[in-house]
Amino acid sequence: MQTVLTKLWFPPKTNTPGRLSLMVDGDHATEWLKLNIERNRHVRAKQVDKLTRDINAGRFVYDGSPIRFDRNGRLIDGQHRLRAIAAASPEALPVKLDVVYGLAESTFDTLDCGITRTASDMFTSGGMHNTKTLAAVATILLDWDEERGLVTRAIKRSHAELALFVAENPLAGEAVARTCNHRTLSRMCAPSIVATATFLFMRIDRNATEMFLDSLEEGANIPAGDGRLLLMRVLRNYKTKGRRSHSSTDKENFLALWIKAWNLWRSGQTASLLVYKGDEPFPLPV
Repeated sequence: MQTVLTKLWFPPKTNTPGRLSLMVDGDHATEWLKLNIERNRHVRAKQVDKLTRDINAGRFVYDGSPIRFDRNGRLIDGQHRLRAIAAASPEALPVKLDVVYGLAESTFDTLDCGITRTASDMFTSGGMHNTKTLAAVATILLDWDEERGLVTRAIKRSHAELALFVAENPLAGEAVARTCNHRTLSRMCAPSIVATATFLFMRIDRNATEMFLDSLEEGANIPAGDGRLLLMRVLRNYKTKGRRSHSSTDKENFLALWIKAWNLWRSGQTASLLVYKGDEPFPLPV
């Protein structure tokens, strides 16, 4: 049973642990944060921002994980959730949270020692496949702008945001499956980039996408100056150096090169080099 707080409630100072299920608003979150112990971990602003977006969008899920106070009434766990609630829109509040109080001081040293459940773990538990690549593709595509291309944002995406994107865009799962079932290209370039490009191209023309990818995988009878040949040269050169586009900058550059190669091929034009300069507009697939 949950309790709607009509006046400020503070955890009692007691050696007897107790647990309540409460509807928590911004005022309580703000006041409880004042009880934070000094040695609590540094605040991760991206985590707070992620939780705040979920609350405002109605995606915050009650999972029974409590806000914890020790027997002296000090906050020892839950500061990121409380900061998110304090920053959330009043219209999105209150949210349901459990509160545990009366814990021994030594409890603090045992917190957050488990293995964090990743987005990939979430997708796996949902019966999906190639989940690491799927989570990476969803993260990239959430930064995609239809008019400006890839706009990299310093945002930590929540599991709820990634799950919603995948549910609303089943083509992302198809693109990942196609990539992971054809390993030739993903051995030379990060699978998340190959799958992201596949997704963007499939939205335009599925048949053309299959022709484009098949010809890259076969690598034969591609004329000089063709965008596909230029892309393969870049990928092979990168692989020779023992790299495979793992950094965020590499991924942005390689996605741009994939799109440029696709656009050249689609237009029937040729070039001598395939280059993307970071200060130029990000290419959009045509």
